Amino acid sequence: MTRLTRRTVVRGSAGALTLSFIAGCTGDDDDDDAANDLTPEEVAVEWASDAHNFDDEGDIADHTGEDEVEVENGGTANGNYTYEPAVVRIDEGATVNWVWTSPGHTVTLIPSEGATLTDWDEHDEEEGEGFEHAVTFDEAGVALYECRPHRADPQRGAVIVE
Repeated sequence: MTRLTRRTVVRGSAGALTLSFIAGCTGDDDDDDAANDLTPEEVAVEWASDAHNFDDEGDIADHTGEDEVEVENGGTANGNYTYEPAVVRIDEGATVNWVWTSPGHTVTLIPSEGATLTDWDEHDEEEGEGFEHAVTFDEAGVALYECRPHRADPQRGAVIVE
């Protein structure tokens, strides 16, 4: 007959706890899988859907075939700050030039939420009216960004690169 001691129970419990922890760490995360299954357009639409000047994929400004597109930073819609247009579609190698139309704004990249372009030259310093910041996107994917001081509004935007 096997006798259970306190030591045997503690050892067995610790082993079971360790295995369940490891299994939890290596298991699939449904949220990550869902984000990975979205197209760049779907990621951009989901991100920008809370912006005050964006409703759906019909609001994506198609600038494919153009070398440069201008995005106004700091306009307003319904009393809230916006990027105009909120979501742009461009070709690889095209440049997005953000132009500040009022003071106190940024173009701060979001490295999550399904973004695939996460290593580009954001401008996280608040600037005044008339300031410009240009970025050339050389690979396909989706870049998400927001205005850090107006995150709660939310002032959001996206670039879809094809």
